[in-house]
Amino acid sequence: MYIPAIFFGSSKEVRDRCKGLVKQFLKGTSWQEIMNAQELISTQDHPGLIVLHGPDRMMDSYGSHFHCYRLWEQLKEQQYKGNVTWDMEDEIFNTSLQADWGLLGLLALRNEPWVWYRENLYSVEDWTTRRCIPIISACLRYWNGIYAEGNRFSNGSATANNLWALPNSLKYVLANLGVPLPVLQSPLPEGGLQAILPPELLA
Repeated sequence: MYIPAIFFGSSKEVRDRCKGLVKQFLKGTSWQEIMNAQELISTQDHPGLIVLHGPDRMMDSYGSHFHCYRLWEQLKEQQYKGNVTWDMEDEIFNTSLQADWGLLGLLALRNEPWVWYRENLYSVEDWTTRRCIPIISACLRYWNGIYAEGNRFSNGSATANNLWALPNSLKYVLANLGVPLPVLQSPLPEGGLQAILPPELLA
């Protein structure tokens, strides 16, 4: 898998780099331009964990890692401050799903608020159309490549696991669409992600 070079390093280094990208977006650069401008590096050529939450303060003492949640975390913080509108959120969300590393950032547990259902904003049907179906479609397109990273994912600790074994945004979406909790807590069946999705989402 290839991930932006700016995501690799210590938590603080990645945070500071991402601040620069957020500033670019707030000044008017499109999210597509920002994504296209990123230099990508191979996870196979760079040791370390793929971090989706946190991190534990001790993690940086274990070396450099891919902190894949930082960028969308900071964008959401800017939204809470009133600097990112809901239309801007839609632009970021939909454009991010066009790349596997963008999907990974949104799958991060830290970025679950990007897929939360907000009763004051839209109906369940609208939420399903605007958030659930797009992220599930992106998962069907990119899941195998991401999942192939194996036991390299972390939600902020030095203990790593496969992506499905960790709490993540996809599980939130699937739970709210009626996938039973025992299914979400079990390893993926032989048929993979498609085997547990509601049939109507595969149509």
